[in-house]
Amino acid sequence: VYNCDIAYIPNFSLLLWKRIPTIVTIHDLIEFNVPHKFSKLRMMYRKIIDPMMVHNSTFITSVSECSKKDIIKYCNAKDDKIQVIPNAADRSRFKLYDENKIKSCLSKYKLEYKNYCLFVGTIDYPGKNIMSALKAYIELKQEYHIQEKMVIVGKKGFNSDIIYNFVNQSKFKDDIIFTGYLHDEDLPLIYSGAKVMIYLSLYEGFGLPVLEAMSCGIPVVCSNTSCFPEVIGTIDVGVPPTSIPAIKEKLYKLISDNNYNKLISKLCYERADNFSWKESAETYYKIFHKYAD
Repeated sequence: VYNCDIAYIPNFSLLLWKRIPTIVTIHDLIEFNVPHKFSKLRMMYRKIIDPMMVHNSTFITSVSECSKKDIIKYCNAKDDKIQVIPNAADRSRFKLYDENKIKSCLSKYKLEYKNYCLFVGTIDYPGKNIMSALKAYIELKQEYHIQEKMVIVGKKGFNSDIIYNFVNQSKFKDDIIFTGYLHDEDLPLIYSGAKVMIYLSLYEGFGLPVLEAMSCGIPVVCSNTSCFPEVIGTIDVGVPPTSIPAIKEKLYKLISDNNYNKLISKLCYERADNFSWKESAETYYKIFHKYAD
């Protein structure tokens, strides 16, 4: 009807057949990696449509080598049918900011500059693994009496009540702040005001919040599994996502040692330059034209 040259499907969709060359993007195969990530019905649906998309598409893009390997492993895809095109952070938004501008934003949320740890993402269980971050934070409060707050930015997700109930039963619940979903203009400034960003997801296709934090020049503590080594490179901030002792050690060093914090911040900011939406867009452009011709 529309006389299109190609079709592009940017996320999960039921692809039963195609009439023209069809490019699909598969960001991750989390349903094969994290049991109980979604409801049973949603898990079953995704496990059915993933192989169908792979089989019926003309070409596949994904956002990390980790996801590419999973597509080959779980959906029997051929290596030469998939190209990795990494995500990036919007460097016009996620960047270094003037301290006064950061503090002005933080005042709206009653937060103190460089006096909080930060998580950004869906509040769910077990997927984003906020529980490990909370347990490590609470033990640091108990053992070292750290003064930093724990700020959790994001909307409610699957099994979020487990997280809220855990926090409400803690004697440190007043130091754990849920902001809910933030306006786009405030989020980069909330990143920028943090002492450290912690993101221990059990599995991600790319893990964009980690790169957004790095782009704002703050240090991260993240999982050393799935896609995260591709994002952080050689920077020593990866930890086993369920090892509370390892998380505590890394988090405490970044909180207590200002010189180390500044060093990791610098390395994170420099590493973020390796990811570019412009370069990713150019790669998509070439792929689209290849199959449209």
